[in-house]
Amino acid sequence: MHIEELNYEDRDTQAQVIRYLAPHESYALFLLGNLKSDFPGAHLYAAVENGRWFGVAGYYESYLAVSLFTENATASRELIRRIAIQHPKICFLSGAEPSAGPACDALHSMGYQILADPQLTFMELIGQPPLQEAEKLCRPFREEDTTRIVELLRHLHNHPDANQTTDADLDNIRNTYLRHVLIHQGQVVSTASTNGMGIHAFQILGVATDESCRRRGFATAVCASVIREMSWRGATRCVLFTERDNIPAQRCYLRMGFRMTGYFYLARFQPPV
Repeated sequence: MHIEELNYEDRDTQAQVIRYLAPHESYALFLLGNLKSDFPGAHLYAAVENGRWFGVAGYYESYLAVSLFTENATASRELIRRIAIQHPKICFLSGAEPSAGPACDALHSMGYQILADPQLTFMELIGQPPLQEAEKLCRPFREEDTTRIVELLRHLHNHPDANQTTDADLDNIRNTYLRHVLIHQGQVVSTASTNGMGIHAFQILGVATDESCRRRGFATAVCASVIREMSWRGATRCVLFTERDNIPAQRCYLRMGFRMTGYFYLARFQPPV
């Protein structure tokens, strides 16, 4: 097995990558989304044996990040070793457990330190969720909502006392592919978003609800609102991941019709000196 660097800008190559990943779309959304958006500073690699692809990985310079898909442990290790040699500072790695697990082990053997538990529970929904009572309180976000959304997301990431909202914070909200909010008593109290569709699947992320408004079904409603709009745009399935010990969130998603289908890795590394 050998590793080939692909011409990221060649449309035929892009089409070949999409065909390879299409049957595994739910587990390759980062790769597909970045490919479709012509993500700047991207490099693509394929693990090849006897003319057959056994895995694909992308390295993204601006994030020092790797995303990969393969069902072959040898391909996973060979891809990450090649990338680590060519781009000797990897800080993030994403992929489904069969893809990312062997890659994490390979990076560890090269002196990389994993900074936190990388495993997240992976959940998937086919079709649409049941209609939620509080969906009538949901709508697409507006410009005047951006500061409030930043505040909610800071609580989500345990940074409630962060410095004043910056232009970058606001731009991150504005540039989201699709975001909905839920309004209660005239205020944005819950939000959810997606970074776009791969082929027919998309990911829910950035789900946050004001602490004083939890356990009222608001997060469920705003997620359902996003899923419903994405269904109108042609999506047939939705994926998300949660921390393994976040049982309340998992119960919420199970009630919506999601099912647990395995583990996904979002690993953060300290590169070797």
